[in-house]
Amino acid sequence: MTAAVEDVGPPRMVTVTTTVGRTAGHTDVSLWYVVNGSRNVPLKWNENEFREARWFSFSEAPLLRSDPHLGRFVAKLSATDA
Repeated sequence: MTAAVEDVGPPRMVTVTTTVGRTAGHTDVSLWYVVNGSRNVPLKWNENEFREARWFSFSEAPLLRSDPHLGRFVAKLSATDA
């Protein structure tokens, strides 16, 4: 999915996380954005870094297998008009 500048507003959240797994031990600083798009547009991702990418409803988000801050982001979006 390609987003135009007008489809992306300011970050909704900023997080700092110490990595685990293959790249353990460094700090990731993440800017969390809301991007207007369509679930019908095929996703493209770096297959060397991620095994899979797909759309989730808020209730289906894989909170236990994802970024530790994903639950906070979903809650933030659920409480506002994203």
